[in-house]
Amino acid sequence: MTFQSEQSDVEENWINEAEKLILHWERETELIKSRVIDLQECSRISDVFRKECDSLLIRKPVGMTNEEVYTKMEKLGNKLNSTLAMVCRSSEEGTF
Repeated sequence: MTFQSEQSDVEENWINEAEKLILHWERETELIKSRVIDLQECSRISDVFRKECDSLLIRKPVGMTNEEVYTKMEKLGNKLNSTLAMVCRSSEEGTF
């Protein structure tokens, strides 16, 4: 196996992992829509999402650019935040 084919395998594996992460969080976001969540849980969900995305981005192969993955992750983050804003409840006020 040549260096170039090893590099393309690493890039392909990273893209597959990114797509799995995106699909997972798309499903989670849809499930969240049917819930009422307290502010602490909303914060925890948002933190987990950011940590998982950051962990993936840190492991991105050197020299690789994939704007499609970044765009999908950014849109998903925005969708998750909007969803959380709709379903989060403050214990004192009733609505976030």
